[in-house]
Amino acid sequence: FSEPTLITPDVLEVVKQHSSLAPLHNPPGILGIHSAMSLLPDPPHVAVFDTAFHATMPPSSYHYAVPRKLYDDLKVRRYGFHGTS
Repeated sequence: FSEPTLITPDVLEVVKQHSSLAPLHNPPGILGIHSAMSLLPDPPHVAVFDTAFHATMPPSSYHYAVPRKLYDDLKVRRYGFHGTS
């Protein structure tokens, strides 16, 4: 996600699907979201992702010094994390 995002079931599913990338962060975050939505069901809930800040990095900043094929095939790149805490 590259900007603050309204939490919907689809958004939660995407976060869940990517839990292997952040196993110490995503599952507890999902639990926290479910708890907040249970306690406060009426207001909209919005998530801000650490990766949003890094979404605008130029290629020279996010490409690792690895073969281009790794980036093209596997999307090996710098995404950036740990900024919103």
